[in-house]
Amino acid sequence: MTVASLNSKNNSIGFLRFVLACLVVFSHCYPLGGFKLEPLVAWSDGHQTLGGFGVAGFFFLSGYLILQRDIDLRLQSHGKRRTLKCLNTRRPNDFSRRSLPCD
Repeated sequence: MTVASLNSKNNSIGFLRFVLACLVVFSHCYPLGGFKLEPLVAWSDGHQTLGGFGVAGFFFLSGYLILQRDIDLRLQSHGKRRTLKCLNTRRPNDFSRRSLPCD
């Protein structure tokens, strides 16, 4: 998955985060409704809940999105600085240099 595919309009990560948040709400319905055990607790012998799985997945995806955004911003900043450095090294009256330092 590339950084370009992670824009907020064309990805399904937001939908996955919504599903994981719904798992947390679903998990809270069992004790509030007076039911015995939610399905994942019964299946995992009490080791995992749907809410725990939902919270872990939600935070994992949120951290991934934040990391990708940070990497994208750093790359853009680096590219901008590099471009400005290459463009600003040649002054109109300076013909002594034959190559740019960004070569």
